[in-house]
Amino acid sequence: MTRNNSEKKHSNSKEFNHMDTEEKILALSSNLVPPQGEAQQVALDSILNRIDESKSTKRLTIGRVVNIAAAVVLLLIGLQLVLSLGKTTEAVTRYAENSHVVLPDGSKVDLNADTKLKWNNKKFTKKRSLVLSGEAFFDVEKGAPFAISTRYGTVNVLGTQLNVYARNGNFWVSCITGKVSVSSQGKSVIITPGEKVQLTGTTLQKTVDPNIENTILWLDGQFHFEETSLGTIFEEIERQFDVKIIFKGDASRLVNVDFSNDKLTEALDIITIPMQLEYAIIDNQITIIDKR
Repeated sequence: MTRNNSEKKHSNSKEFNHMDTEEKILALSSNLVPPQGEAQQVALDSILNRIDESKSTKRLTIGRVVNIAAAVVLLLIGLQLVLSLGKTTEAVTRYAENSHVVLPDGSKVDLNADTKLKWNNKKFTKKRSLVLSGEAFFDVEKGAPFAISTRYGTVNVLGTQLNVYARNGNFWVSCITGKVSVSSQGKSVIITPGEKVQLTGTTLQKTVDPNIENTILWLDGQFHFEETSLGTIFEEIERQFDVKIIFKGDASRLVNVDFSNDKLTEALDIITIPMQLEYAIIDNQITIIDKR
């Protein structure tokens, strides 16, 4: 247990020397700053030692004993809160940014743009649990159960490679190797290599995809869409190039398209020319108009 400057000021002042035992405990406990990871028992021992150091000979009434006990309890609760801080690790990618993360168990995660991943670094090897918002590819080491929670559903794996997409009301998982269990809306579906499960309304729909590798092309900066709305595709363009798109047309129109995140104008041409769309770029804002 360490002291901060404020506490030292208390213990050296005349005012502190004239306090009774209860007041000294309250003054000391309000300024305790525990080192990271220090046990609660050590914190309690420190408080008791300070009681001895005060050399107070004043008898304590039952009421004061209760007050001191309450102060100690409050301090221990505070210590628990402090010790719990810093346990959560967060990996975040912004627009036009990807990231590679190695988890404490050796599992590897690649995060697509505009993605957030959280986990408890201290307890991870015993309880492999993460929270995902966005899109990420997982290469999971074998070991304890591995759970990925999203706002739309939960994914459980035991040593596998999979891609999880969870954003803007869309949730799907593709299995590259191993076996994956996906749960949502009180239902569960197991998928194996070459299979994909997608949440449609309240139903998990499993399909076999002979081109399952297309779901992880983004790892190489390539993007493949089949029967996907223009709105969803333009959202991906925004994430990959950090731009704002204003589309004046039918955003629900379904298209098939492939593009890369190497060059913005090339990606826009690939999408707009076949669809008879025109675009104009001003700074980082793009206006796309349907001229049909």
